[in-house]
Amino acid sequence: MPFDQALADFERWHTDRWNRRCHVLGLLSLSLAAFVALRLVELWGPVDGGVVLVVGTVLFDGWWCPRLAPATGIAAAACWWLAGLMAPWALAPLLAVGALAQWAGHRVFEGNRPAFTENRVHLLVGPRWLLIGLLRTLGRRC
Repeated sequence: MPFDQALADFERWHTDRWNRRCHVLGLLSLSLAAFVALRLVELWGPVDGGVVLVVGTVLFDGWWCPRLAPATGIAAAACWWLAGLMAPWALAPLLAVGALAQWAGHRVFEGNRPAFTENRVHLLVGPRWLLIGLLRTLGRRC
C-alpha cells in the first residue's frame, strides 16, 4: 500500500482530537520503549539493536515515503539517543503509558478499535503520522 494511501486510511480511524492527543503521548512512549528495549541488544562494538532500527528506518522510508526519510532518520536517531539516557526499568512504564493512551484514545474518545486490528500497515504509519504532525506544527510542509 502506498504511503499516502496508508496515511489517509490511518487518519480516517483517528478523527477525534482527544484520540489524536492520546496518540501523540502513546506513540511517543511506545517509540521510546522500542528504542530502550533495542539498546539492550548488543550486537557488535558500539552497534546495538537501536542503531539497526535507525538505519532500517531510513532505508525503509527512502523507499516507502522518501519525502519523510530525512526527518524520520533524525527522529529515530533522537529516540535512540534519548533511550540511551534512560534506565532499562523505564521500558515497563513507557509500554504501560503508551498502551493505555492508545486504548483510551480509541475506546473512550473515538469509539472504535485501533486501526492496526484491520490493517497492520498502520503500525508503521502511526510514528510517521506523529512526525508529520510535529513538522506541520513547526511550519514545515510534508
